[in-house]
Amino acid sequence: MTDSKKVTLNVKIDAELKQRAEEAFKAMGANTTVAVTMFFKEVTATGQMPFVPKVYSESQQGSNEK
Repeated sequence: MTDSKKVTLNVKIDAELKQRAEEAFKAMGANTTVAVTMFFKEVTATGQMPFVPKVYSESQQGSNEK
């Protein structure tokens, strides 16, 4: 990438999920901006998500959250 303009990305996400993710990023020496940038770079480089999305039924969702 060259000197590209930076933009702000606004998303709505569950507050507890955001906090837990930020704690995990911090433990990895990163932050949300770094993690999202890494995700976007992987998607644009490969044309795929870096994981296989799964669809859970409403009854399964509670049991799959940590």
